[in-house]
This record gives sequence, C-alpha cells and structure tokens, in this order.
Amino acid sequence: MKKKRKTKKVAFSIRSKLLLLLSVSMLPFLLIAVYLLISIANYNQTYHEIVDRLTIANTYNIQFNRWMKVFTKSLWDMFRWTILQMMRRLKTRMCLSGT
Repeated sequence: MKKKRKTKKVAFSIRSKLLLLLSVSMLPFLLIAVYLLISIANYNQTYHEIVDRLTIANTYNIQFNRWMKVFTKSLWDMFRWTILQMMRRLKTRMCLSGT
C-alpha cells in the first residue's frame, strides 16, 4: 500500500478571495485613471502656454495698431501740409503772373 501524502491546503476565505480579485481587477482601471490625469495636466499646461503667448501677441498687436494710427495720421498730415504749401505757391505764382 502506498502512503498518502498529506498536503496542507491553504484555505482562503471567500472574503479574502473576493478582496484579492477586486484589487487585481481595479489595478488596470487605476493605472488608466492616473494616465488620464497626467495627460490632462500636460494638455492644461500646453493650453496655458498657448494662451500666454496669444496674450502677449495681442498686446503687441494693439500697441502696434495704435502706433500705426499715429504714424499714418502724422504721415497724412505731412502729405496734406505739403500739398497745401504747393497749392499756395502755385496760387501765388499765378497771382504774380497775372493769370
């Protein structure tokens, strides 16, 4: 006759088996959630950098437009003054020549 070996079976309770199954099944979801949070944080940082650059560009654009308005107005004033001076000279010459 053969002797039967006695093996010790580790008896886990149903509660501990369920807890183990729950923790193993929750791990992928937890990793996905952490990945999504990191992705959103990177997106948020990139978005803020873009908004900051747009704010700087917009401020520059407003200042440039104001400067261009002043410049074109002064340029137009100089052109108008030059035309008026030329017209006065022509008028004076026409009066002196008698025509």
